[in-house]
Amino acid sequence: MSFARRIASGAGLSLVDQAVKIVSAFILTPMLVAGLGDGPYGVWCVLMAVFAQYGWLDLGLGISFPRFFARAIGSKDPAQLRVLAGTGATTFGVVAVISLGATLVVAWLAPDLFPTMGSPETVSGIVLAFGSFLAVQTACQIFQGYLKGQLRYDRIALASIFRITLSSLLIWWSLRSGWGLMGVACMQAGCGMMECGLLAFFARRIDPPLHFSYRDFEKSKAVEILKYSFVAYVMMSGQSLRNTFDPIVVAMQAGEAAVTGYALGNRFPVLFVDLAHIVAGGQLLSLFSHYVGSGDHEGLRQQYRIACIACAMVAVLGCGMMWLFGLPFLQRWVPMQAAQAWAVMFPAALPKALFIAQTPSMVLLLAMASHKRLAAIDWIAGGLNLALSWHLAGRMGAPGAAWATCFEQSVVCAFIWPWLASRAAGIGFAHIWSNFLALPLLRAAFVFLPCVLISPYAKPDFLNLILIGAACIIWFVFGTAFMMKNDERVWILELMPFLGKFGFKANKTSNGNG
Repeated sequence: MSFARRIASGAGLSLVDQAVKIVSAFILTPMLVAGLGDGPYGVWCVLMAVFAQYGWLDLGLGISFPRFFARAIGSKDPAQLRVLAGTGATTFGVVAVISLGATLVVAWLAPDLFPTMGSPETVSGIVLAFGSFLAVQTACQIFQGYLKGQLRYDRIALASIFRITLSSLLIWWSLRSGWGLMGVACMQAGCGMMECGLLAFFARRIDPPLHFSYRDFEKSKAVEILKYSFVAYVMMSGQSLRNTFDPIVVAMQAGEAAVTGYALGNRFPVLFVDLAHIVAGGQLLSLFSHYVGSGDHEGLRQQYRIACIACAMVAVLGCGMMWLFGLPFLQRWVPMQAAQAWAVMFPAALPKALFIAQTPSMVLLLAMASHKRLAAIDWIAGGLNLALSWHLAGRMGAPGAAWATCFEQSVVCAFIWPWLASRAAGIGFAHIWSNFLALPLLRAAFVFLPCVLISPYAKPDFLNLILIGAACIIWFVFGTAFMMKNDERVWILELMPFLGKFGFKANKTSNGNG
């Protein structure tokens, strides 16, 4: 299967995966808030933020192995693939043991760490259940890394769809049975472990087949990967300061109940970023790494340019839809918490859109192993974000944390990431900023602008919002397609050839310089 077809298959199923996630969140979130109450639901959100800190144990390996696998596949070196599989299985196994040890410590200390979050037995039980799942998930990261390196995001999406569908049904049953937080945690953890089993099953059936045996561990390869991973780890931990600490900050500054409004307002901006990252970000890392491995730097720059243009379109559509229709949607979805949630969603949309628009820049730096400055800057910016969130949350409550992220992340994504990418790609900063960011955003915003005219007709009614939203999306898709240049059309058709049946055409003899 060609790169384009693998990307298209992965993108299509990833879209389905995200649709399932959105439907699940759409249905389950009000049920969780109603079934658990504002306080307990806030506790659940805080505990999920605590579990997110387990990402600090990843050491950057989750980013590194897809990149190394992709480079090895691009260089057609089966011996290197075998060593990577054995080294990765051993390394992730060690990290999983450390993760499990951390879970036991946190479970033991939970009554003292979270004295106001319910009974000690319940909190400790949730930590043990979810922490055990995270340890298993860590051990299975090597399988996901190999699938990503092979651009088999379709298999990853299938496993995720299975988990979400089953866990949603079991959580609904758990809430009806009155099992509370502990039931929700056990259902989530159990289905997550099943997903890990599916990933292992899929990875072992990819050609070339790998055994993922510790016997193939190679110390020199582990050192090489860890050196690369350390920089990625610093970068991701900096982003963790920005993205995962806010619920904890809000709980400490405004109480656990305030976290409910923050979580509801941030839910769809985060899903929006996840959608773009899964469809574009992860696949772009493998795609860019293939070009780096084969030495095709001109092809890499061309793919980077068109990826920036495509991501800018997605960014404008998502941000515009949230700004125009977010409030009436929240008024229908969670009417009691709509005002608090909207005060968070409004400032959260812009930085998420800029993050998506410049995802190709971040991925380019990772693929070219030129991300040291990015790591340092993200760490500094994440620390500033945390400090500003603490200050503003104390003054404004949950919206303060959202405005802190809005200011910091917008500056970083709009100016610093393009500057770093220009140095790595050998393209002038002014050229990247204007042609790869500003002009694509303005072009997409121009196409989306007429949608503002129908926004006054949006009402807090699901059918009304579905019809108006669908009309806006259809208008945007056709308007964007009309304004695309030929090389952009060629790129899109390679990913989604079925669009040709709907009159979407391109001149395949284009040289791609557009």
